[in-house]
Amino acid sequence: MFATPKIPLSNHHHHFADMRNFFGVPNTLNVITNFPFLIVGVVGFILSLQGCFFNISLRGEVWGWVLFFGGMVGVAFGSAYYHLKPDDSRVIWDTLPMMIAYSSLFSSFVVERVGQRVGLTCLFGMLFVVLLSTAYARIFNDLRLCMMFQLIPCIAIPGMTFLYPPKYTHSIYWLWAAGVYLLAKFEAAFDRKIYRANLYFISGHSLEHLCSAVIPVLFAIMLMYRNISIQRVFPSAKPAANGTATNPNANATANPTAPSNKSHLINPTARPPYRPQPHSRRYRSRMAGAFAVAVSSGALLSSYYSSSSPQLLELLFTSSTVPTDPLSPFLPSVSTA
Repeated sequence: MFATPKIPLSNHHHHFADMRNFFGVPNTLNVITNFPFLIVGVVGFILSLQGCFFNISLRGEVWGWVLFFGGMVGVAFGSAYYHLKPDDSRVIWDTLPMMIAYSSLFSSFVVERVGQRVGLTCLFGMLFVVLLSTAYARIFNDLRLCMMFQLIPCIAIPGMTFLYPPKYTHSIYWLWAAGVYLLAKFEAAFDRKIYRANLYFISGHSLEHLCSAVIPVLFAIMLMYRNISIQRVFPSAKPAANGTATNPNANATANPTAPSNKSHLINPTARPPYRPQPHSRRYRSRMAGAFAVAVSSGALLSSYYSSSSPQLLELLFTSSTVPTDPLSPFLPSVSTA
């Protein structure tokens, strides 16, 4: 981090493409597009605490998902409060709930893939880093630590998806969420281009809010439909000590075989016992690795340039001549004196 130049928070960070004023609400669309975070966050928070609707088996997962959906509620209020009057004093309420949601989401992933003790240690450690990075950015006016912290889950989650076997089914939703996050970052980077392309209807930053609200929806669907992935097998007869197979009927009580009919599904007492088998590691194909690298690199570049190099973004994504905004009467008047 210290090898890169300092990234101060300038006034250019608070200038968005769509700053229209409807019904007396400044930056109306950037404010009201945070409402989906509130709906999804409240519903997910209640269902995570209830414990009977979401398939959550460990206490560490409960803490992680409760903090994640609670962070979504904080994003709804904090981002709306910031966009009402974007400035340096309010931007902390936009980034702090988001960083808490990122840390809790990553800890839930670690609890699922690695273990509960490691995941809880990661949760409390990352929450401490959240407070440290926020205080560092506030005191020293440097965003490097905050940016690195936000990028760590975006890089680690797609990579660990292919390194550690899943405990639950429907684990593909983690990759879908990473792809949606990447799309949201590109929408924020092309804020002005998107605003002009749709004839000044909605800006890229507002679309980023709506696209980011899809991420907790995907995780809520995953929690509803996932199950613990355990392979149930019927082991065959064990071979004898001399290498020859024993009589299956003689060893039926110790190691039964699978019945030929389906009566064991109706009569529980006739169902032969099963033993859980360790889940085999996924086949790490080149395509899967390339997808993880693409998602991580895209999130890294888009987040870095959208936060640290606004002048470069303005040069790349905007034209030299700014067309006349047909909705200029809705824009707030700015005094040039």
